[in-house]
Amino acid sequence: MSWLWWAPLLAAALHIVMNALLILLCLSVAQSGRTAQGVAAWLTLAALLFGNAVFHLVGTVRTRRYSPGLVTGLLLYVPMAIVGFGHFLRARKAAALVILLILGAGCGFRRSDEVAFEFPHNQIVVEASLEGDGPHACLLDTGTNPSAVDAKLAAQIGLALTGPGGKADGVGHEDVTVHPTTVEVAVGASKPVRIDALVIDLGPISKKIGRPIGCILGQSWLLSRVVQIDYPKRFLRFSQTALDHAGTCEEKPMRYWVPDDAMPLVEVEVLGVAYPVTLDTGSSQTLKLFSKSNPPAGFEVLPGESKVTGFRGEASVQPARVATLRFGPLSLEKVDITLADPNLEETPGARMGNLGNGVLQHVVLTLDYRERRLIVCTGGAS
Repeated sequence: MSWLWWAPLLAAALHIVMNALLILLCLSVAQSGRTAQGVAAWLTLAALLFGNAVFHLVGTVRTRRYSPGLVTGLLLYVPMAIVGFGHFLRARKAAALVILLILGAGCGFRRSDEVAFEFPHNQIVVEASLEGDGPHACLLDTGTNPSAVDAKLAAQIGLALTGPGGKADGVGHEDVTVHPTTVEVAVGASKPVRIDALVIDLGPISKKIGRPIGCILGQSWLLSRVVQIDYPKRFLRFSQTALDHAGTCEEKPMRYWVPDDAMPLVEVEVLGVAYPVTLDTGSSQTLKLFSKSNPPAGFEVLPGESKVTGFRGEASVQPARVATLRFGPLSLEKVDITLADPNLEETPGARMGNLGNGVLQHVVLTLDYRERRLIVCTGGAS
């Protein structure tokens, strides 16, 4: 018989042996529970037991398929670990309390929330509750200052306006009125926070994305935390402290493009030439450069024009193609970009363009607003 016939039997036998060894280890720990060696053995055992159970549980949830060992992990390993902890709590209360405080402090220091996001039309869409109502589909946009709530939804949940109306800034040429408000937002299972926002008609953006958009999580939500956008895996992570990162990474200080707007200013290289551009997670484009009237040498200007949608309606852009584009550790070839005019009433010379999700979708992006640093990684995720 071939080894393929014996492999499942050997794997099952190994699993049984491992279970038996862990049970024997439990008995040994119970006998030595009042010694220093017993405490060390319990810590080792608890890590093995919980690690095994969590490994199978996470595998089942993430793959939506049964993971062999799940039943053993939940019905055997977890109860054994709980019983073991109870044993040491009774036998060595002081040691157990210290261990619990250390573990609790460590978990609190590294605690982060993680939610999946959808990516229709190169837009980051997460679910959030507003004033306890929802969930509602919301965009994540580093370029929205402060944040935004759809006018119809604001009326539906009874948001109060906190000041007179004004005119919206951004892409487009229409005069769009906005009103200030505050709204309580909870993303995923995170604690609700109250943030400043503008009430605006998000109908045009909803129409372009193909689904109702209830809010835009902008700078008033982003600035108080560390945010990691794992584009390849479609996960959004956020925390009050530093987040881990992996792969080939570049870290740089986070600069804002103007003093009163926290949209990050970064540098991209196109055909070896550096351009200071804003990093815009609310843009579905790759790169937009403000050189429509005077395309740089080496740019292949494509025929026709296309439309982009912003807070102030639509604007025309000129398609173009470049041979190379580099952002941090990311290098791309033959990239379709757009050439446009600067937005109306924009500070002259503050930036030369805008970098969007069409490029960012290839990286894991960490925005540490608390420490004012920006980390771009390729080839790995946290």
